[in-house]
Amino acid sequence: MTPSLPTLPLSQLGGPGKGQFKYDFIIVGGGTAGCVLASRLSLLPGSPTVLLLERGGSDRGWMSSTPLMSTSWQMDEKKCSSIPTVPQQGLDGRVCDMLGGKILGGASTFNSSLYTRGLPSEFNIWASQFDLPSWSFSKLLPYFISSQNHRPNSSPIADLLPPSNTASAYTGADGPWATTNPSVFTYPSSKHFVVARAGFGEGLKIGLGALVHKLDLDHDGTCKGVWFSEDGKPESTLLHASCCQETILTSGTVFSTQLLLLSGIGPKAELEELHITCLVDLPDVGRGLADHLSVYLPYTVPITDSLDRLENSPLHAIKQIASFALFRTGDFTFQGSQTAIMISSTHIPEILSEHSPYSKERPLWTSSLAEEEVPNLEILPLPFRFHSSMDDGKPDGKTPDLRKGKYNKSVGYLSPISILVRPKSTGTIKLKSKDPREIPACDPGFLTDPADLPVLIQGLRLAAKVVDGMIAGGYDVKPIEKNNPFAFGKECSDDELKAYVKKWAVPAYHMSSTLRMSGQENDGVVDGCLRVKGCKGLRVADASVFPTILAVHTQAPVVVVAEKCATMIGEEWSKASH
Repeated sequence: MTPSLPTLPLSQLGGPGKGQFKYDFIIVGGGTAGCVLASRLSLLPGSPTVLLLERGGSDRGWMSSTPLMSTSWQMDEKKCSSIPTVPQQGLDGRVCDMLGGKILGGASTFNSSLYTRGLPSEFNIWASQFDLPSWSFSKLLPYFISSQNHRPNSSPIADLLPPSNTASAYTGADGPWATTNPSVFTYPSSKHFVVARAGFGEGLKIGLGALVHKLDLDHDGTCKGVWFSEDGKPESTLLHASCCQETILTSGTVFSTQLLLLSGIGPKAELEELHITCLVDLPDVGRGLADHLSVYLPYTVPITDSLDRLENSPLHAIKQIASFALFRTGDFTFQGSQTAIMISSTHIPEILSEHSPYSKERPLWTSSLAEEEVPNLEILPLPFRFHSSMDDGKPDGKTPDLRKGKYNKSVGYLSPISILVRPKSTGTIKLKSKDPREIPACDPGFLTDPADLPVLIQGLRLAAKVVDGMIAGGYDVKPIEKNNPFAFGKECSDDELKAYVKKWAVPAYHMSSTLRMSGQENDGVVDGCLRVKGCKGLRVADASVFPTILAVHTQAPVVVVAEKCATMIGEEWSKASH
């Protein structure tokens, strides 16, 4: 039986004055990383006291443990923070939605359970270029292994890929890479680490609905605790919790950055413009914001081959619900996509050439892969409508809401998505005001680097090539004429595809790198031990510390950051205890 979470009312976790409530460790943000850290730190020898503060609530209902249904939380404002960008000039001035988790477990509760490790060379680039030897792949591999459980792929979906020379481009050195799609899923979020797999110690206390206003910093940058209140109630009393050892920020890229800035840690000139006293002048706070950018191609397929059948056929949906409830099998075990193509765009022209079959196989799982060989594109074939305006409507850059829009319910949909996973474009996060309730100005700078748009165009051409191979093999798949630039074999110019990307591209919700890690003295925000530079007793452990954005879905490396952070803190705790 899953143990009850040790949650308490906020009034029992903090007081109006300093020193009334003391903890060894305070963790701000109960998302992917925060849950892992809460578990690990509370289980340290000596039973340290750990306070975990989460702005959202907790949901342990059936939807949270049903892979297919948990993604619907992306449209639930109670569980997900919608973070609008500033108008993106690279996307014709559109405002896009970026998402952050607002629930215990964070974005891991709705990220489709896509858990990808990444290539060794990416982490070795971190180690070499940013003077972070302890973050090389060989040093991180034990953390990856400790949190994974690989099972053979039981899905036939990959068999639909064309049996042609183009398929060899989608293999590793020893053939296609296997992915895990077990018939029975474990809990699909980081809450799993707290309440099931790892457990938690007696000293852990969790406060839900807590809005942290700022850190309590001494004049020398020592973090002594946090000030917080009940979210959604501006009149609620400001409470204080004191920290005896360390405070760790795990609120995600946007909100960890915001909290440092509100606390007076960041670019001095920007803080003083908002009349915030700068306690630690760190120019790189909020710089380097990066996110993956995605764009899809709409096709129709037989309704029996699409997850849209669940919505269009009540009888089929009932059967699948019963299959999942009784046997943990069927459509509701689907986690988003069971097949992915990871590729460097430098190889795509050769693949697309009819007279030059691509037959080279490269051992991609190697630590010596050249930087230009690291995949900068991911192709995900999704067997459902990706966007409400797939048949009709106009793009708005908002979170795709499949409950809206006009579409043909007699057919199924296939949505191969091309994702730019190594963007060169970066941007910033800046405060709009001193109010912690106001979402900061987020500018990912999509397509501001001229190198990015051609890569996405190559991705669209490759995705269309894959579907063409399915058509050539006799599969009944048709492009949607209205919104697919490749409709009915149409030859597309680069200019046409540029316009298509600017009109339809949306964020992939993998923000990172605004509090980036660096071992160099005058660079970055945190050091190799994740300690905020110029501060004491303060660390950050989420995707914001990535030196550069990784070509992966970010959950796995975020878990590793949290695990490594817990190890480093645990080692210091053990030394201090003896």
